[in-house]
Amino acid sequence: MGCADVSRSDKSASGAGRFTGPVISLLVHIVVIALLVRFVTAKLEERTVEIEISVSAESTAALTEPSPMPEAEPVDEAPDLPTPEIDIPVPTMADTPTFDAFLSDVELTSHEIDLESSPSPLKSLPTAALPPSYTGRSAEKRRELVRKHGGSEAGQNAVLRALEWLKSVQSENGSWANKPAHTALALLCFLAHGETPESEAFGNCVGNAMRFLVSSLPPRGRLAGKPSYVNGITTYALAEAIGMTRLPYLRETVESGLRTIVDGQQAGGGYDYKYRQGQRWDLSIAGWQIQAMKAGTISRLSVPGLDAALARSVVFVKASYADGKFGYSTPGTGGNMTAVGALCLQLLGAGDSSEARGAIHTLRQERLKLYESAGSRWSELASKHLYGWYYSTQAMFNRGGKDWDRWNTVYQDVLVRNQQSDGHWEVGKAMYGFTNDLAGHVYCTTLCCLQLEVYYRRLPSLQASSGTAYGDNAWDITDDDPDSGLIIR
Repeated sequence: MGCADVSRSDKSASGAGRFTGPVISLLVHIVVIALLVRFVTAKLEERTVEIEISVSAESTAALTEPSPMPEAEPVDEAPDLPTPEIDIPVPTMADTPTFDAFLSDVELTSHEIDLESSPSPLKSLPTAALPPSYTGRSAEKRRELVRKHGGSEAGQNAVLRALEWLKSVQSENGSWANKPAHTALALLCFLAHGETPESEAFGNCVGNAMRFLVSSLPPRGRLAGKPSYVNGITTYALAEAIGMTRLPYLRETVESGLRTIVDGQQAGGGYDYKYRQGQRWDLSIAGWQIQAMKAGTISRLSVPGLDAALARSVVFVKASYADGKFGYSTPGTGGNMTAVGALCLQLLGAGDSSEARGAIHTLRQERLKLYESAGSRWSELASKHLYGWYYSTQAMFNRGGKDWDRWNTVYQDVLVRNQQSDGHWEVGKAMYGFTNDLAGHVYCTTLCCLQLEVYYRRLPSLQASSGTAYGDNAWDITDDDPDSGLIIR
């Protein structure tokens, strides 16, 4: 029994030994495989880190030290994306259209422009491109004409001071004293100096004045109060403005004002307050209507009946003359009207008529003496005669020769010495209802400034459509024509 147990024990030990080897081998392989997996995983992680570091380094290097880009090769125009044809010509002086062509191509009116929101009325031609009739107002030409005709440096400095003063007292709405006639006179001063809305120093001033005048004139140019004076002076200024700037939005207002003047003329060629058609006539009122029609003709504006109205004006002005003088509402009464009549005939091309020459003789004998004594009597004489001096200076300049030389040596000095330090001129005593308020100062300042600008302000005398001056034989208007007879009392 004991031997049998031992035998079974040996057999059991022998069986167990058979399984031990494979188990150990399996475990060893498992361990080895696990180590291999761990090793491979570690290698992969290590390689991944290296790749990330490598990419980051390359990117940084590329940002800090960029390599130059190669020049792009010219690309031909893509056939499937055709470029549209747009013709935008570059303007040159040679391409500047004539004024006739410009107006005939433009149909724009003031009603098509938002004048209230516009800071200034569109753009005008630069001074260098002024139309031929106004080229004398460019800076270079002004200097030449001042030297040629005896203007002084002091006189032109006075002009600049006057313009600066006018600019300083202009209202926000573009007016002076909120009065259209005063605004028009001030605008004429700036235009005479060659200033347009494009001018550097006075551009806004000029543009705002134009805008105010356009907005202040109702249809047909009729205004309350004294429309014949206001409409005449305002139309005069805007006619020069459109002639200098070629701004189309001015056209409707100017032509409306001219139609009012043509329609308001009396059968004998004269004018009265509110364009009344009665027996009374008024050469002072007529003077502004004639200046307005003259400016409209120079600016090539086409208004039916304008030429005939100008021709009748010659007949009327001559009929108001007697004994070397023109009359206010009666022939030959003289005073300031002698200068008004002389200038009007010159503007109408009849400056060599016996009436015009007789008036010049009177101006030389009588009105010059008043100017000569005005240096110490400005307050007394300016209130009575400044209006006439405005016309006299122009008439004497147009006459030229010794008559102008003598007048020129007197009037400049008087005006310069009586200008206030801030640039304006005083009214003096009450004058035609004006006092020493802003309106009175603007009135006096503009009339003085316009005289000192006479050297370059002058425009060509009006010519009839046929090229003949508006003189004795320019038109077939005789005393037998019922529409040409003057009504003078």
